[in-house]
Order: sequence, then structure tokens, then C-alpha cells
Amino acid sequence: MKTKINPEVIKPSLVHTFLKQPRFCSLQVEDETVKGGLKWVNQKEVNLDNHVIVPNLDINNIESPDKFVEDYVSNLSKTGIKMSMPMWDIHLLNLKTTDAESVAVFRVHHSLGDGISLMSLFLACTRKISNPNEPPTIPMVKKVNPSKSPGGFCGKFIKLWLVILLFWNTLVDVSMFIATSLSLLNDTKTPLKGPLSQTRRFVRRSVSLDDVKLVKNTMKL
Repeated sequence: MKTKINPEVIKPSLVHTFLKQPRFCSLQVEDETVKGGLKWVNQKEVNLDNHVIVPNLDINNIESPDKFVEDYVSNLSKTGIKMSMPMWDIHLLNLKTTDAESVAVFRVHHSLGDGISLMSLFLACTRKISNPNEPPTIPMVKKVNPSKSPGGFCGKFIKLWLVILLFWNTLVDVSMFIATSLSLLNDTKTPLKGPLSQTRRFVRRSVSLDDVKLVKNTMKL
């Protein structure tokens, strides 16, 4: 965020946004009719004090705010959400980082929704700065008009070349996949790959306008 976060402003807005969604005010309990099954039970009253968490930070003793946020999010990923309440919470960190005056961490159980639905809900909760009553407008990518595409021999040659590249790349990818599956090739070493004993951690990433466009285009598909 570009400003400090006031929890007393966040809580009333959650009543008209998140709590309007049935899953965000429901509990998962054991289903007696199905062995080992679970069912959703609506909770009439949700205590937002249990969901909006504002840790008491000693800013003077924090050497690197960016690393502190990354460690905070990493520790959250290692702990489970209590099933005695709706399985989501928001952590408000009024800590100035490299690119923000404060940080909000939204943690939600995967049973409440997938990434696209949660991003859609998040966007629906936001409003324009110019007009607080309107939801945000996402710029649309202009589609290329097929009639303006290059024609003639040159256009047909380009299309043929693209088709050849598509088949070639597919053939190479399938061959490498089969070879890797048969242990003929080793997996490519990347910064994300490490030994199995190494502790995994999540790193905070800012949401850019391109990410929002990607979610919007995926929803259309």
C-alpha cells in the first residue's frame, strides 16, 4: 500500500465484501453421513478481530523490512489455519518496505477458491481513487484485425513458418519429456530446484497490471 493501513477502516469493508461470500463465513465440520467427509456449516456471526491481525512490530529493531516481510509470509505458510473459524485471515503490517508504506498479507485456505476466483473477489473489493463508488477498470488488450494482417505470398510464408516452428518445438518438448521420464536426461537445474531436505519458502511478489490483465483474459477463456 502507498499509505499506512487503518484496521478500523478495513473491518467495515469486509462485512460488505468477503462476508457476503458464503464460504468466507462458513466452517468445515465432519459430515456424520459420510465417513471421513466434511461439510460446510454457515456461521451466523464472524468475529473480524480473529481474522484481521495487526502484529505489534518493533520497527527500530528490524534491519531489513523486505526480508522481514518475506520471513513473515514464509512462517505463515508453515502454519495451518484453525478450523474452528472460517479459514482465512488478513495480516496488516504497517512497515515501510522498498516499494510500499505498508503491506497486507491475505491468507486463505485452498478450499475457499482457486487463484482466479480469489483475484476476482479481490478486484471486486477495490474501487477507483477518482470515483470511490466505481470498481476498477482494467485496460483491454486490442485484438489484431485479421484483415490488416500481411497477405499475399509473404503472409502465407510467415504462417507456414510459424506452423513449422510449432510442430518442431512440440516434437522437441515431447522428446525431452520422454527422455527425462526414462531418466535418460536430468532435470534442468533452476533457482527454484533444490534438495528434497531443503525447507521451501514463499517470497512476496507485487501484483502488477500485467498480472491483472492475465487474470482477466483467463476468466474470459
